[in-house]
Amino acid sequence: TNSYFAGYPIGVGGTGAAQTGTTAFAALANSSIKAGGATTISEQTTAAINSAWSNALGTDFSVSYASPYTSSNTGVATVSGININSLQIGTTNINGTLTINQNGLTATGFNAAAQQSIVPLSMPLTVTQTTPTITVDAIASPSIGDSITITATIADGYLPTGTVTFKNNGTAIGSPVTIAEIDHGVASINCTIDSMTALSITAEYSGDSNNAAATSTPAVTATVSKAHPVISLSASPVSPGTFPEDIVLTATLTDAYPSVENQTITFTINGSDYTAATNASGVATYTITQPAVDTYSIQASYAGDANNDTAADSLSYDVNKGTQTSISVSGIADE
Repeated sequence: TNSYFAGYPIGVGGTGAAQTGTTAFAALANSSIKAGGATTISEQTTAAINSAWSNALGTDFSVSYASPYTSSNTGVATVSGININSLQIGTTNINGTLTINQNGLTATGFNAAAQQSIVPLSMPLTVTQTTPTITVDAIASPSIGDSITITATIADGYLPTGTVTFKNNGTAIGSPVTIAEIDHGVASINCTIDSMTALSITAEYSGDSNNAAATSTPAVTATVSKAHPVISLSASPVSPGTFPEDIVLTATLTDAYPSVENQTITFTINGSDYTAATNASGVATYTITQPAVDTYSIQASYAGDANNDTAADSLSYDVNKGTQTSISVSGIADE
C-alpha cells in the first residue's frame, strides 16, 4: 500500500482471484501548500474506481468514505469535512478510511458477514513558508525639519510577525519596528527630515517561521523642500509716533531650520539697511533714535540659506510733530 492505496488488491466474485488496477481512492488536491493556505480531499466515486479497474468488480459494488478525516498533527493543519486548513509550517498526514462493499468480495481485511473491506487512507501534507511582499506607502514631499510617518504593509503572508527595518538611501531609519499578529502586517515609523537630500525609502521584512523575508521594491522617492520660515514686524510705540520719541522695531522669526537663533535680520528703513541677530526666541530689534518728522517705509527681511526660504514683513510708520504746551521767556529788561 502507499499513501492513497493505488492498485490495492481486491478479490472478486468469491473466486479468490485478485484483481489489480491503478486508481487513487482519495488524494489531496495539493500535497504541498503555504502556511495559512487550504486544500481539499478528492474522493473517487464508485463508477470511477470500477472504470479504472476495468469493471472487474461488477455492478454490485460501492464505496464509502468515513467521516471525519483527521490530521495527525493538528498544529500544522486541521480538517473539516474534505476541507483542510494549514496553521503553520511542518508535515502531517491526513487520515481516513474507505469501505468497499461487494457481494462475494474476498480480500485482506474482508468482513464476510458484512460483505465489506475497510481500507485505511493516509495522505501526507507538507506546509511551507509563504512568500509575502512588502510595500511602502507613497510619501508627500516634505520640507526639511518636518516630522513624517512612513508606513509599510506586508501582503500575501500568514499572520506575519518579526521586524521591519526602514531605510533611506540605504541607511537604516532608527531601530527595526517589531510587528505582532494583531498588527495585520502593518508597520510604521516616525522620523524628522534633517537633510535636503531626496528621500529613497525601502522596507525590509525579517520574516518568521511561517513567512519568508521580503524587501520592498522599487524604492519610494520624494523630494525635500526648504523650510518656510515666517517673519513678523512690529513697532513700539505704534504708529503714529511723535517727535522726538524713539521707535523700537521688533522682528520675530519662526519656523527656520534648524534653529531661529542667531539668524541675521535686515531692517530696511527708507532704503537704508541695518542688521541685527535673533536671540534664542527668534527675536531681533533695532531702535530708530529721535526720528525726524516723516513717513517711514520699514521692512524686516530674512535672506534664507541652504535650508530655508526667504521671508519678509513690512509696515509704514508716521512720525508727527511734537507739541509745546507753553513758552517761557526770561532775561528781557523793561525799557
